Amino acid sequence: TLALKSIDEADYNNKLEALYNEKLKSLTGEKNQFVRKHKLQSYLLQKGYEADLIMELIHRKEKEQ
Repeated sequence: TLALKSIDEADYNNKLEALYNEKLKSLTGEKNQFVRKHKLQSYLLQKGYEADLIMELIHRKEKEQ
């Protein structure tokens, strides 16, 4: 738990968003938005990010589009 406390929250969220953007670019051929969202979520979960943070990011990005 000490290691998790030493991670800066801003850096953590910036890295999550960078991974999101990177994966989204690789999914440009995927036309189905639900499949694309599922692949993004699965990818970020595999990277170890929390589901609630991932969904918050996905919803925020959808609103920006």
